[in-house]
Amino acid sequence: MKSTYRKKEKENKEPKTNWFWQIFGGEFLLSPKIRQWYPYFIFLALLIGVILLSERQIIKKKQIIKQKEIEYKEEISKLKRNNKFIPYNQNQELILMMEEEGFKKKDEAMFKIVVED
Repeated sequence: MKSTYRKKEKENKEPKTNWFWQIFGGEFLLSPKIRQWYPYFIFLALLIGVILLSERQIIKKKQIIKQKEIEYKEEISKLKRNNKFIPYNQNQELILMMEEEGFKKKDEAMFKIVVED
């Protein structure tokens, strides 16, 4: 029989670490409850990797598009300097004049003369 006048002896337990240190120290990964989540963690890591790679490809393509836009603007300015550029509204007027003179649109960029009997 135990007497009540003695204090209970504390069991030698490992001191519990703070949840903050468990997360940042990685101790939570050794827990049996977390081990069943390993496949999901791996899937999540793969998904993040795919997202990062696709983001890199998007950035590269945006840079290529910007470069092509700059090249396009340079070519348009060269054509304007050499008077070989026809603005869109004048181009439409020329198309109407050509159609009135008997030219018919064959393709989007080609015209042909249609001879009517």
